[in-house]
Amino acid sequence: HVHTWSALLVLAGRCLRQMAPQRGIEWRIAKNPWPYTVLGASDWKHYEISIDVRIGERGGAGVLGHVVEGRPLKGCLFFVEASGRWHFFTGDAKVAEGNLELDPTRWQRLGLRFQDGQMHALLNGKVIQTAGEGSCATGLAGFACSWAPVLFDNLKIERVAPGS
Repeated sequence: HVHTWSALLVLAGRCLRQMAPQRGIEWRIAKNPWPYTVLGASDWKHYEISIDVRIGERGGAGVLGHVVEGRPLKGCLFFVEASGRWHFFTGDAKVAEGNLELDPTRWQRLGLRFQDGQMHALLNGKVIQTAGEGSCATGLAGFACSWAPVLFDNLKIERVAPGS
C-alpha cells in the first residue's frame, strides 16, 4: 500500500506526500479506490489515531480506523475535502456529512477515537461528529487521501482506556 508515497523534506521536518496524480491501472480483481496506508493489528479496539494533514487546494484527506483488510477495504473513515466538506463512514454506510471552515493550505489535525462502542471524528482536537461503530468493532488504523499531493506528518496512535 505504500507504493504511492514519497518522503519529502518540508521546512525543517519530514513528512509524507502522496505522489500519484491519478488512479492507476484497474485490474479486475483489485480496484484502486484511493491512496491509503494501514498499520496495526486486527484486534485493536479502543484507540485514537490522529495525523497532521495539509490538504492543498484540490485534495482531500482522511483517517481510517477499525479497518478489516480485503477488497474492498472496510472500516471507519473520517474524510475532509479542501472545500471544508467532510464525510464520516462506518463500513459501507455514510453516517454523517457536513461543512466546516478550514484553510486547506495550512496544517490540520484529523483524528478518529474508538471508545465504548462509539467512534468520534476529530478536527484539530475537537469532536466534529460521534456515531456508533456499527459493524466496525476492531481493526487496523490508517490514513488516506485523494489523488492529489496531500502532505501527512506526526502520525500518532494511542490506546484509549474503556469507560474513561
